[in-house]
Amino acid sequence: MPPRHVPVAVKGKLREKLYRLESLGVLEQEDKATQWVSSMVETQKPSGKVRVRIDTQLLNQALKRRHYPLPVIEDILPELS
Repeated sequence: MPPRHVPVAVKGKLREKLYRLESLGVLEQEDKATQWVSSMVETQKPSGKVRVRIDTQLLNQALKRRHYPLPVIEDILPELS
């Protein structure tokens, strides 16, 4: 995914937020290529602070989930006797 555009008015607040999250150990800077990257999305809260999120739309499509269908009552009743 291509990187998203960050508005100039938000860049300072976003940089501070990312440095804070990195100092807390929540985020880790990666200098080499990785197998998977999700785009960062920043939004402003009503209080004026910045919220950092990732866009997981393509990640959700790439996940291979196991499906466990729930049994229906018609399948369970004969086994109970």
